[in-house]
This record gives sequence, C-alpha cells and structure tokens, in this order.
Amino acid sequence: MLNIRKESDFRRGFTLAEGMIAVLVLTVAVGAIMGPISASFQQTRTVQQTTTAITMAQQLLDEILSKPFIDPSDQTTTLGPEADEGGRAQFDNIDDYHGYHDTTNANASDTMKTVSGSTLAWNTSDIYSRAVTMEYRNTLDGAAVASGDYLVVTVTVTMPHNNKVIVQRMASRFTRG
Repeated sequence: MLNIRKESDFRRGFTLAEGMIAVLVLTVAVGAIMGPISASFQQTRTVQQTTTAITMAQQLLDEILSKPFIDPSDQTTTLGPEADEGGRAQFDNIDDYHGYHDTTNANASDTMKTVSGSTLAWNTSDIYSRAVTMEYRNTLDGAAVASGDYLVVTVTVTMPHNNKVIVQRMASRFTRG
C-alpha cells in the first residue's frame, strides 16, 4: 500500500514563525490598550487628590473667616496667636491662624485635628499638609503692612507628589452696608 500525502496535509497548524508574529501582534495590541487605561486611572487619581485638597483648603478657610477680624480680648490686629492661644480651639480672631500648619501624616507632631482637638482619622496613605499665611493691607490693592484694615488670607494645601492648591480670600475690618 502506497501512502501518498498531499501538500495540504502538511499545512494544518501554525509554523513557529507565524506563532511568533501572532504573539508580537498581541503584545503590541495589549500595550496600545493598556496605555490609555493607565493614563485614565492616573488622571482619575489626580482629580480625586485635587478635589480632596480643595475641600481641605476651603474647610480651613471657612473656619478662619468665621472668626472676628479684630481680637475680641485686646482689640488688636497682630499676626499670629497670642501667648495664651495654644491651638485652633483657642484662636479667637482671623489673624491667629497666621503660621498655622497641619498634616495628615500620623507620625508628624502637627497631625491634623478637628476644631475641638481630636485627631482626624485618615484612611489613606496619601499625605496632605496645610499652611496658612496672612498679610495686612491698608487698601485693597496695597502692599503688605504690619497692621491694616484688610487681610489677605492664603491657605496652601500640599498634595502627594508636592502638587499644591492655593486658596486666597480678602477679609475686611469693615462690615458690608
């Protein structure tokens, strides 16, 4: 009996070269798909961190601006807290917050706390820090002075990777009317 094979009998599978080309094409395709997905994930994370930082800055700024412009105990406008004001719970006017800073880093000495003084529970490894600076002005667009009728309040929140969110407001000694 004679066993004759046709040429088509030998071409039933892939050759090694065809298999390698298929692997290469799949690798390029997966890489092309994963690039935008990774970029999207990073962009979402950055937006979440920025939103958190803006919220933290706005919360502190709202707290600051809820205080009176002039110190109620001695009617002064001296930047920074008085000697008997050891923390946020004792701050009794806006300028007491000058130089204030805190962080979500649980190992730091200035760990972020609530207004009442209890430590803020932070459930992420992202570290944020807040700092407050102030400048008195005699006029709305004037230069910084030691004491004045207007106060520029700046809250800076440093996010992970050292990106910053800066929020500013102007406070005035005078009420609207």
